[in-house]
Amino acid sequence: MSRLSLAPLVALLAASCVAEDPGVREEHQPDGGAALGLEAPRLVSAVPVQTPLASVALRGKTAGSRIIVTGGPNGPVVKLPLPSGDFCVDVPLRAGESSTLSVVTLEGGLVSPPTEHVVVQDSAAPKPANPYCDPPACNGSCPTTEGACTDGKDNDLDGWTDDCDLDCSGCVDDVFEPNSYPAAVPFLPLDETHDLKLCPCHDDWLAVYLKADTKLDVNLKGDDPGFNINMKLYRAEDAEKGGYKSNTPLRDAGSGGSEEVISWKADKSGMYYIYVYSTNSKGSGGYKLTATVSKVTE
Repeated sequence: MSRLSLAPLVALLAASCVAEDPGVREEHQPDGGAALGLEAPRLVSAVPVQTPLASVALRGKTAGSRIIVTGGPNGPVVKLPLPSGDFCVDVPLRAGESSTLSVVTLEGGLVSPPTEHVVVQDSAAPKPANPYCDPPACNGSCPTTEGACTDGKDNDLDGWTDDCDLDCSGCVDDVFEPNSYPAAVPFLPLDETHDLKLCPCHDDWLAVYLKADTKLDVNLKGDDPGFNINMKLYRAEDAEKGGYKSNTPLRDAGSGGSEEVISWKADKSGMYYIYVYSTNSKGSGGYKLTATVSKVTE
C-alpha cells in the first residue's frame, strides 16, 4: 500500500445521464456486504452498458481513499475520489467486445468487496451523454507543465501526486507494474532471479501459489547496500479483505536492510502475496528477488 499524502483530485464530474437514455442503466451493485466495514463503491449515476467510444466513464461514490478498476485491456486504473467521496474514472474498453469491470476501494489497508459493471463497446451504439470524466491530454495540466510536480494535485489523473507521480520523479518501474496494491496482483515466476524496482511511494505486490506441505523460500537483495527494504508474506485473503496494515503477516523479514530472506511452510494450498516496500516512503532503488518452492520432506 502506498503511503503518499492524498491531495484532492481536481476533476469536473459532469451531470448524470438521464435514465431514459438508450444504452444506460442505473447503479449495479452486487450482493456481498462489506469487508470489515468498508463498503463496495456505489455507481450512483446512470452508467452506459454500451458505447461507441473507446472508454467509459464510471461515476459513483465511495468511503475509501482510492478507487481501483480492473477488467479493461490495459491493466488496473487507479484514481483518487474527491473529498466528498464522489469519483469518476475513465476506463478503456476492448474494441467490439464486452468488458466486465470490477471496481474496488482502498482505505486504511482494507480492500472493499467489488462492484461489477458490464459495458459493450459497439461502434453502432448511441453516444452517451457526458461520456468523459475529464477530456484527453490533461487539459494542459500534465506533470510536464511548470509547477505541476509541486502543487499537491493529481494533474494527469493517474492516482499519484508530485514526487509520487512517475512522470515527476522520472523513476522507471519494473515489468510487473502496476502492482502497488493488493489487487490484481501479478504472478511471480519461480526459480529465477528477477531484476525489480521500487519507485517513490510505489510498493510491490507479487503472487505465488503454494500447495500444502510445500516450502517457499524468498531471497531479496538490494542493488544499493544503503537502500533499506522490507519484505513480508501474507495469505492473499488477508491482504485483500482483512487489511494488511492491521493483520499480522505470516512472515516479516524485518531487518529493514538491503538483504531480506523469508521462508514459509504452507499449511494449506492457496494464493500467497509477497509484499516489498522501502522503509522510506519516498525511497527508490532496484533489487533482485528469487522465489523457490520445494516439497517438504519429513
